[in-house]
Amino acid sequence: LSNCSSLRDVNIPRKTRTISDSAFQDCTGIKELEIPESVESIGNTAFYGCTGMYKLTLHEGLKSIGDTAFYGCSSLINVVIPDGVTEIGDYALEIAKAC
Repeated sequence: LSNCSSLRDVNIPRKTRTISDSAFQDCTGIKELEIPESVESIGNTAFYGCTGMYKLTLHEGLKSIGDTAFYGCSSLINVVIPDGVTEIGDYALEIAKAC
């Protein structure tokens, strides 16, 4: 699904345990995203470059966030990392704002 700029809504099934590497990379139309409690890991670059995303909700089931998983999500305002997260990859939540 990467590079789907027209994708607006993402409904991750409640039985999902892992979001794959680059799954939604550069899907710039995603505005809000809720990762269900069943998801334990978010892969590398999973949401890299999703510049339209301003709201991200993570739940307690999450344990790891991969490298650059949300890198470049420059519209994100506030992200709360659940206590259960034990691994956060390099630049996982780096916000790259244009000058």
